[in-house]
Order: sequence, then C-alpha cells, then structure tokens
Amino acid sequence: MSVRTARAAAAAALVLLPPASLGAQQRPAPFESITLGLSVIRNVDRNSFHAQWSPRTGVGVRAGMPFYAGVAEAGVEQLEFRSHTPSVPGFTGRYYFVGWGLELAPASRLVVSPGVRVGNYAMRFDDPALPEGRRRESEIALELVSRAHWLAGARWRATISGHYRVVLTEPRIRHLNLTAGVARTFRTPAWLRDFLD
Repeated sequence: MSVRTARAAAAAALVLLPPASLGAQQRPAPFESITLGLSVIRNVDRNSFHAQWSPRTGVGVRAGMPFYAGVAEAGVEQLEFRSHTPSVPGFTGRYYFVGWGLELAPASRLVVSPGVRVGNYAMRFDDPALPEGRRRESEIALELVSRAHWLAGARWRATISGHYRVVLTEPRIRHLNLTAGVARTFRTPAWLRDFLD
C-alpha cells in the first residue's frame, strides 16, 4: 500500500466512522418509506488525473429505502471532464451504483450516514474521430460515503456529503467528490412493499 493510499484510507475512516457515542435512531420497518434525492456534485481533489482533465459541476439522483439495520440505495451521478491537452479527449463519466449505509442521529434534526457503494463507472469520450467501439469504456468502481442530513420537517431534508471513489481502471482513477442537495421521503406504495417483502 502506497503512502498516498494509506493517507486516503485514514482520511476516509475519520470521515466515515462516527463517534461511538452516537446512538442509532429508531428504525423504520424495511421498505416502509422511500427517499428520493437530487444533488449537485463537485470533484475537489487534485492528483495526476487532473493534469489532463478538469471537472465541471455534476448532478446526481438517488433513491434510498430502510433495509433492516441500515438503508439501501441506488442511483446515478454524472460529471463532465474537459481535456487540457489535445492528446486526450474530454469525457462524460456516469456512475451507476447500489449501496448500503447506516443512519445515526446525534441530534434531533441531524442524521449522519456512513456507507459504501459499488457500481459501474461508464465513460463516453468526446472525440468524434474515435471509432464508436472506443468512444465508450466502463469499469467497476467502489466508493466510501459520508453524508449528513438536516431534517426540515417530517418529509424534507437537506444533505451534504463526501465521497471517496476508486475506479478500477489502469491506472486507477481516484476522486474525492463533495455534494449538496435536497431529498424528500414518501411512504412506499403498498404494491411495491408487497413486491419487495
């Protein structure tokens, strides 16, 4: 393990692991509700990847449902990367993911959610001169997530989060992304609960 990887892992652990004093809030029944969220995303780290590409602001959507000891989620995030050099094309990256995390309540209106995600990172390159078969690439990606929610009533919440993503390309793509957004919770329709139970 390199020094850089060890530092990133240690930083992620500090962000993701809540203090031991935090107690779990009262758990809803599995699949009882569904929370839909929309967020804006910024890639904030700078490494060798950024010598060739610079990020634009991205967007993400996610859906989460209580699932026994935690929350299961699925969603997609998209960011565009502009090329700095003529030797490489710019590209659009979409991360399709599923994940699981805890929800812990250190205060009445605050919920913190450490979690993990796994998914497919799909890249579409902008260069029209590339053959169609080489304009797309996809790789498995893993992500550590730390999210904080401020509860604005029973249904709405504002969220901020940090995501440390590793895309299993060669060489690896490592991104630290920050997001801010809103989410709304709905009662899961009976037909969907029946299907999931």
